[in-house]
Amino acid sequence: MRHWAFLPGLLALPVALALTWPAAPVRRLPAPFEAIVPADAEAVRTLREVWSRDIGGDRHAAKGAELRRRAEALGEPASRALLAILVEHHAKANWDSWSQADRDETDEPEGMLIGELATDATGRELARAVGDRTLSQGLRRSLVVALSRPRFAFAAEPLAGIACDRRDDPEIREGILCRFHRLGVQPPESMKDLLYQPYHEIDVFAAATLALCGDVEAPSLVLDGLAAERHKRDDYEHVLAHCAEAAHRITRKPLTFSHSYSFDGSGPEAEMAASRARVAPHIQALEEWIEAHRPDTPYERQRRDYLEGARRRRELSIRTVADVLAAGDDFDLAAASLWLTVQSERTVEASLERLHRVSRLCERRLSGVEAPDARIAVLNGLLAQLPVREHHDARWASRLSGVFASDYGNCLARSTLYLGVAERLGLPLRPYVLPEHVYVAWEEGGLRRNIETTDRGVERPGDGAPLSRRGVLSIHLSNRAATLLESECYAEALRCAEDAVVLDRGNPAAFCVRALATWQTDLDADPRPDLDRAAEILPAEPSYRVAAAEMAWELGFPEDALRRAAQAFRMAPSPDSAAMLARAHLAAGDAASAREVADEAAKRWPDSGGALEFARFEMALDREGDAPLAREDVPATWKARALLSRSSPARALRILDGVRKSVLAERETRFEGNVIHAVDHGALARARREFHLLEARALARLGRMEEARAALRAAEEAASPNRETLEVRRLLDGK
Repeated sequence: MRHWAFLPGLLALPVALALTWPAAPVRRLPAPFEAIVPADAEAVRTLREVWSRDIGGDRHAAKGAELRRRAEALGEPASRALLAILVEHHAKANWDSWSQADRDETDEPEGMLIGELATDATGRELARAVGDRTLSQGLRRSLVVALSRPRFAFAAEPLAGIACDRRDDPEIREGILCRFHRLGVQPPESMKDLLYQPYHEIDVFAAATLALCGDVEAPSLVLDGLAAERHKRDDYEHVLAHCAEAAHRITRKPLTFSHSYSFDGSGPEAEMAASRARVAPHIQALEEWIEAHRPDTPYERQRRDYLEGARRRRELSIRTVADVLAAGDDFDLAAASLWLTVQSERTVEASLERLHRVSRLCERRLSGVEAPDARIAVLNGLLAQLPVREHHDARWASRLSGVFASDYGNCLARSTLYLGVAERLGLPLRPYVLPEHVYVAWEEGGLRRNIETTDRGVERPGDGAPLSRRGVLSIHLSNRAATLLESECYAEALRCAEDAVVLDRGNPAAFCVRALATWQTDLDADPRPDLDRAAEILPAEPSYRVAAAEMAWELGFPEDALRRAAQAFRMAPSPDSAAMLARAHLAAGDAASAREVADEAAKRWPDSGGALEFARFEMALDREGDAPLAREDVPATWKARALLSRSSPARALRILDGVRKSVLAERETRFEGNVIHAVDHGALARARREFHLLEARALARLGRMEEARAALRAAEEAASPNRETLEVRRLLDGK
C-alpha cells in the first residue's frame, strides 16, 4: 500500500490547479511597469465586464458606477487590473479625448480608481513611468490623474519636471498643471519660469496652478486667461475652468463657472456673449482683488515696468507701412510684423507682452553664459520649435501670435521670434532667405552659425541670401496676401501685396500675389509684367510662367501663352504646366500637338484630374461629338462650361437644371451635444457661385436677361466676386 501513498497528492494537484487557475496572475506588464506586481486575471476579467473606452469620451453613468462598485470591492488588486486594462487598450489606441481636470471623477474613472486603491509602492512605479514619452498620451494622462493626490506627494518632483519641460507633450504638461495642487505640496521655484514661456497657454496654466497652491505670483495672468478672446474654441474650456478655480482661490468669491452655455445657432456674437457670461463674475472679482491688493511680486513688477516703459511705447509707434518707411531702420521688427498682419489690436498688444516675457527669461538664462555655442543652445531651448510638426493652418502659421497660441509656427514666424528676442537683448542674429524658407544666423566675430528655427535649432548647411528687416516684413505681408487670396478676399490681398512690393522689390512672392489679386479684381489690367518680374528674381520657379501663360491665353495672346507654357513645361513638367501647354497649342490652332501633350501627360500622371483632365475632356468633345457628355465621372459644371464655349447655351442650361437640386441644397445643420456642425464650407459656396455664373452666361446667350441677372445676384450672394463674376457682370451690362 505504501507504494500508492502518493496518489492522493497526485490527484489533489489538478484539483488545486483548477481551483487556483482563475486567480493566476496575468503576464507581467511591459516596460516601464515591469516592477509592479502582476495583475490578477480574475480581477481583470471582473472589471473588463463593465469597462469600456469610447474614443469620443462618452461614458455611461451606470457602467461607471458599476465599475467603481466592483473596483472598491476588489480593493488594491483592482488598481493593477485597471492598469493592465489601460496598457492593453492604449497599445491599440494611441489617442483618445483629453478630459478636463474638474471632470476626472466621471470622465477619468480608471485613473481616479488606480490612485485611490494603489499601494505606495505601485504609486512610486507610476511616478517613474509617467515620464516615459514612448507611452501613449491617453495612458500617461491616466497616470497623471492617478498620481494627483496628497498621499502620492513623492510624485511632485517628477510631475513638475515634466510640466516644466518644453520637449514634452503640451497636453500632458497642461494636465499636470491642472491637477498639481491636489498633491498638497508647494510647487518648485522652477515652475515660475513657465510664467515667461507663453506658448500653448502653459503660462496661464502655471499662473493658475501657483495660485491654487497658495502662491499668488501672477494674478494678472490668470485674469488674462479668463478674459481671452478664445472662449468658443473647444480646447480652451479647461483653461477657463482652471482659471475660474484659481480666481475663486485668490478672491474667496463663489465658484460659479459652468461648462454649459448657449451654443444653439443664435449667432457668433450671442454665443460669445453666453460664453463670456460664465466667467464675468470671476473676472470682476479678480479685477477688484488686484485693484485692492496691488500685488508686488517679481512677475507683476516686471509686467508693470514693461507696460509703462519706453519699450512698450516704441512697439506701439509703428503700425503701417508708411510708418516703417518713415522710420528708416529705427523700428521694432517683431512689433511691425504684427501690426502689419494682425487685425485685432488686442491680439497684437497681447503678443508683444508675451514676447517681452520670453525675452526676459532668455536674458536670465543667458546670464553668465559666454561661449557662443552655449548661448545659441539656451536660445534654442526656449525659442526653437520642439518637436518638428507640419503646419496646416496658414491663417496664423506665419505670425508671432500663432506661435504663442500653440508653440508651432512656420519658418517665418519662428525666425521672427528669434529676431524679436535678439533685438531686445542685443544678440548678433541676422535673417537669411532661401526659396520658400527663412532662417537666422548667429554672426559674431569670425563665427557664423545657421540656425534652423523650426527644427530644434539645428545647424543647417549652405547659405541663403541676407534679408533686410524690411524684407522680413515684406515676406510677412506676401504670406498674408497669399492667405487672403486663398480665402478669396481679393481686394485686401491686393493691398497687402502692394505693401509687400513697396517694402522689398526683391520679394518674388509679392509680385506673384499682386499679379494674381489684380487678375481677380481688374478685367482691364495685364498682370503679366508682375509675373515676369517674379520669374526674373526667382528664375527656377515654373509656377510664375504657368500663371502668366494662363493670363496670356485668357487675354487672347496665344503665341505668348504657348511660349510661356513651353518654358514652364521644360523647366518642371507637371499636370498644370502640361494642361496649359495643351490649351496654348489649341489656341494657336495646333490640335494635334495639343492632343499629344495632353495624352502623354495623362499617361505620366494618371490620377492628376483638374485642369489636365478638363482639357482632355474638351478635346474628346471636339473629336467624338456628344459621346463624352454621357461620362458619369465628369462634373456637370465641366460639361456645361464646355458646351458654353461651343455655343450650345440651351444644352448647357439643361445639364445645369439636372443637377440644380444637389448643387444648391440648403445649408444643413446637425446638433451633437451643445455643438452645431454646419455642413457648408467654402468649397460648397464656391460651387454654388460657379453654378450660378454658368447659368447666367447660358441665360444671357438665350436672351433671358432678367433671369440671367437674377442668377448673377445669386452668384454674388453665394461667395465673394472673382474674375468670372466680373466677366458675367460685364456681359450682362452689354460691355
